[in-house]
Amino acid sequence: MSPPPIKVTLGPYDLLEILRDEKDNLAKHLTAVECSIRDILLEVERQKHLQSLAPYYRTLQPPEGVARVQQMEELRASITEAIDAIERDFRQVEAEAAKAARTSTPARAVSGRSSSSENPRRRGF
Repeated sequence: MSPPPIKVTLGPYDLLEILRDEKDNLAKHLTAVECSIRDILLEVERQKHLQSLAPYYRTLQPPEGVARVQQMEELRASITEAIDAIERDFRQVEAEAAKAARTSTPARAVSGRSSSSENPRRRGF
């Protein structure tokens, strides 16, 4: 007889943790992509300026990676879109978790007594 299959069910707090971690990972990746794009574009502008100064600089080869800038811009847009989707889902899951927490916990009746008077063991000295 085989054991029952292992099942995993994600609760709202598990989902929030997953979304938070993934957003952090994507943000780091986005920063790296943006830094690469900036470095390449800075080198392009540097070469343009030098080429405007003297014919000698017109022989410079285009910066490495300049052909990939468009692809990197598309990746940047894709990552940004994913972060936006994660943020929307995070807000939705967070709201649902808060609503579930409010409806599952019975509201305590408000009384004039302090919590120490409700529990004799908690009384102060």
